[in-house]
Amino acid sequence: MQLLSLALAMALPVAAAAPALDTAEQARHDVLWDALWSVLDPDRVIDIRSLEARSQELEQRGFHCLTEVLLEIEARPELFSEAERAEIDAALIKPTPRVEEGALASSGSAEESCFVGSEDNNFLYGDRFLVEYEDGVSESRAENFLAALETSWDNLIDTHGWEEPEGSHRYLTLAYIADSGYAGAYTTVEFCSGYYVPYIVTGEGSFQSGNWYKTMAGHELNHASQFAYGVAHEFFWWEATATWSEEYSWPAQNDWANSIYVYSLVPHMGLNAFAGDSNDEYLFYHTYAMGIFGFYLDEYVGGQEFVRGTWEYADTVSTSGYDLWLPDAIEGMGEDFDAVWTGFLAANTVAAYQESNYFYDPETEDEVRSLPADGESGRSTEPESLGANFIEFDGDLGGPDEALQITFNGDGAVPWFAVIVRAEDDEVFEYVRIELDDNADGVGKLTFDGESTMYLVVSPMDEDAQGYYYDWDRADSYSYEWSAEVVAAAEPEPEEGGGGGGGGGIDDDDEAGCGCAASSMPSGAGWVLVGGLALLGLRRRASSALGLPA
Repeated sequence: MQLLSLALAMALPVAAAAPALDTAEQARHDVLWDALWSVLDPDRVIDIRSLEARSQELEQRGFHCLTEVLLEIEARPELFSEAERAEIDAALIKPTPRVEEGALASSGSAEESCFVGSEDNNFLYGDRFLVEYEDGVSESRAENFLAALETSWDNLIDTHGWEEPEGSHRYLTLAYIADSGYAGAYTTVEFCSGYYVPYIVTGEGSFQSGNWYKTMAGHELNHASQFAYGVAHEFFWWEATATWSEEYSWPAQNDWANSIYVYSLVPHMGLNAFAGDSNDEYLFYHTYAMGIFGFYLDEYVGGQEFVRGTWEYADTVSTSGYDLWLPDAIEGMGEDFDAVWTGFLAANTVAAYQESNYFYDPETEDEVRSLPADGESGRSTEPESLGANFIEFDGDLGGPDEALQITFNGDGAVPWFAVIVRAEDDEVFEYVRIELDDNADGVGKLTFDGESTMYLVVSPMDEDAQGYYYDWDRADSYSYEWSAEVVAAAEPEPEEGGGGGGGGGIDDDDEAGCGCAASSMPSGAGWVLVGGLALLGLRRRASSALGLPA
């Protein structure tokens, strides 16, 4: 099956923005405005040249989500005029609180939501959810959605310890199905009965693609739980976490793989990149794809409790909202981020995860078939902060008594990770982080085994590339050069490039060590938020069959 198009925003006349926007603000306004209406009202953005063309464009648009778009609209209301904000509010489902703001109901009922339902709608009551659905939505689909939500609660909250949504100890959590072809969902909050209560909204179109609605339900429940931990995390981690969490709400479904696939296509994009220009179709979906980092933290660092712990940690820090940098959170939780990131880069060379068939090897910058060799960063794929480039070396270029020696020179403006990895299929055997000096120069080596593929993985870290005011449409990227040769494994390390703290500030105390030591890869253990993707039929190393760049 062809992968549904990742294109988000279509061209349409831009509404008048709030006055006094500079060029960058106006551009950001236009991207957000176009993206919003491409989902909520496709007829506004589709050029209806013919019924056939309209049908084709709707099919290509596929299943959409609005995570960063709506979160950013809420965070940056100054980009929009009063009339535009009113239009956005009118387009979103907004239930009426059961009691007036500031009042606290004397008692909650096990048979009611905190919100007053519409007399024109239909209702199904569960143990923790009230599903309200419009005429035109079948009762059987509402029943399926309720069952999926209840199962997700059993798995995520009761079994794996995520916080219950605010107000749920008094009221049923509202899930609303609109009679709309929109295939996706969002979760947001309203003040009701003394709480900021989350509620879920989805379109009837979400139930037209097999069992995808089940993982969508779990994804949205995870968002509802996330609100109970505050709003400290950057936008990307909301979606990345919810995508990873689908493995725990519906472990047999593996729909998360359709989102994480995007990481393999654009590994150079920054870890925390979000939203972005409508011309960059991958940037929007990259936030979901970074659920792969959740899988790494889960399998190699501290289990699902550690991923949940990033949210518990966020609830303990004071931020202005949406600006907690994940490396700071990981350090704050007592882990060495440098060691974590080094291992993550190594694991991704061959997608070394438990369910490896559902992961995808990243696009490589170069594939080296003879040595000596040299190379440099590509113009369009230079890595952004905590993005990565992967260079592959044939495993038979050296024998067991020989080593691959890499000389690396990165842009000295930022710290770098440069990691040499020996791996094959879905298993990493050994990796070593090159010790870099303050100019991001260094030399390191790793012994061949005569068979396994060798990799060089490089990743810069820019501490300025964080927070929701950082413009990922125009993200800084960083250049580098490398050269490689075969040397005797027993030769001592060169003197150059030593003792620099890992390249302008990164510590090398992690277990992956410096250029003279290596580690074996541990075995794998173990306003709005929006639903996941429903991209179909993916398999590892099959990009050309999906109509995507190979």
